[in-house]
Amino acid sequence: MGVSEWAVNAFSMSFMISYICTFWVGRYVLNRGLNGLRVATLLACTLTAIGSGLKLIDPTAFGWSFFGQSIIAFGQCFFIAAPPVLSANWFGENERGLAIGLALLFNSSGVAFGFLVPPLLVTKGDEFWRLWVLQTVMSCIALAGAVFDFPAHPPTPPSLAAQRRLESAATNAGTAGHAAAAGETTTTGADTGSSSGESLSTIASQLRMVLRNRQFVLLIVVVATSSGLFWAISTVLGQLMAGGFTTTEVGVTGTVATFLGIASQLLFGWLLDRTKWYRGLTVVGLACTGASLMLLNVGLSGSGSYALVLIAISSTSTFLSGVIPVCFELGVEQTYPMTEADSGSILMLSANVCGLIFTAIFASSTPDVMRILLWVFGSLIAALALVFTFAFKPELRRPKQHTQRQHLLAHSDSNGNVAGMTNGIDTQSAPTASIEVDGLFGARSPKAGVDHGSTHDTTAISTTTTATSA
Repeated sequence: MGVSEWAVNAFSMSFMISYICTFWVGRYVLNRGLNGLRVATLLACTLTAIGSGLKLIDPTAFGWSFFGQSIIAFGQCFFIAAPPVLSANWFGENERGLAIGLALLFNSSGVAFGFLVPPLLVTKGDEFWRLWVLQTVMSCIALAGAVFDFPAHPPTPPSLAAQRRLESAATNAGTAGHAAAAGETTTTGADTGSSSGESLSTIASQLRMVLRNRQFVLLIVVVATSSGLFWAISTVLGQLMAGGFTTTEVGVTGTVATFLGIASQLLFGWLLDRTKWYRGLTVVGLACTGASLMLLNVGLSGSGSYALVLIAISSTSTFLSGVIPVCFELGVEQTYPMTEADSGSILMLSANVCGLIFTAIFASSTPDVMRILLWVFGSLIAALALVFTFAFKPELRRPKQHTQRQHLLAHSDSNGNVAGMTNGIDTQSAPTASIEVDGLFGARSPKAGVDHGSTHDTTAISTTTTATSA
């Protein structure tokens, strides 16, 4: 198409800019009760298909290609924060980490094919139509799958929390229907904030709340730095390897690195489900990433060994990608009872902001400056691993809530009254499990006693007692 490197980088940066501007729209749709996840998926697939089709109007015109790419970028706000929502609604407690890894896998697969397929299909400027046709066909297939084979919720709730959510959404829907028939207006449950103004106000309130949560703020820093750096390196990989490497070597490097990142997401997710090593897996991923970036600097210096560069970029992708599903799941735990869409949206917002900044810095730098930046970021991520080791004290809030609810159900009589409970207040100090994670590799220690430090716990107790009575 005869465009500059900045224009090429803008194709990728458009996704980051779009998400920063529209993340609240995706968060709003994902939180819309029973059908939120399905509606978000349909919107994302529809916009992707439309954007891909627009590129075919004039395949060789950069303007039409960028316009179509911008429509696709807008669609990502509906699914980029969806993995934790999908895992919570469709999978049990010991399956969520792997489920998030699988959901992220398909996004990473698109990146891998983006490195591998275009050089094979497009060898000169007038052959872009081949790539756009393939993209349009695949987008339409994905849209058809979402329309005909993606229900709003699983036939059987995978957990007590998912069952409660399903019952609450159904109750709210019924209440809203009766109110509509009677000409009344209701605002309940997931329908709270039915206008965009209310939604923005809710987001601002939640942002203020999470910024007072030191553990989640530290998690934001980790996700923003690691994900932002990974996206920046993926975007400018061709410029980073310019001079001493061929286009084919750049494509192979990007493809191998991305597929190893996919495998890493699955492995880290599986290990998280089996071990609950939230802090240990994150520290290992960050420390190895820092070492890999410094190795990459060595590979790009001097004679420029392709084997060393391939190993360094692949290991960077492997460990950075592995950290992401762990941080997603840990973010849900640290912000509970906020919804999964809220915590995921905040984490991805921070990642996109840093990704945009890092990409702009790398894209405007010379190769020598890029190598210096790799040293800087490698040292920064290694320092983050050290800080995370000693400063982060994760608390698993969802298991604690689950234990309290099970205790209430086990001790309730036929009328829904719970022994030792008066108006939702514990009068007998019944033991509950406040699960905290100790040690680097997260050995869990249940602590007896009632957690009086969370108003959300009292609300959950009252809600469960009321539901049992009903």
